[in-house]
Amino acid sequence: MRSWYNNLESYSIEGFSDLYAKIVMYFSTRIPAKKSFTKLFSITQLEGHSTRAYLNRFNKEIHKVKELIETMASKALISEVRERALWRKLYVLPDKSLFKVKQVMKNYIRVEKARVLLHESFFFFLQ
Repeated sequence: MRSWYNNLESYSIEGFSDLYAKIVMYFSTRIPAKKSFTKLFSITQLEGHSTRAYLNRFNKEIHKVKELIETMASKALISEVRERALWRKLYVLPDKSLFKVKQVMKNYIRVEKARVLLHESFFFFLQ
């Protein structure tokens, strides 16, 4: 900000309200534009990536959405799940609120993690 202020022409500010307007004009152009909720449908669970990685990417993008429609966000989240068992659970879920969908996904992630740990310890035991 200091370099911007120092680069202003001498005596180009006529008062506090003029300075305020110039600051707002300068910084408002640097704020990234919010995305539409439709962009959430392009966030997919990539092949070979975990459910946790998908949920983390979705959560990062959801904060960038302008005027979030929760039911559409929930549909976007469910629609791109690649794990068949999890997708079935979410599809038949009576309460498809974003909170409930995320809760079911987090429980699935815990089970997924436990399954991996059990698998690793079983093969470690066999060696």
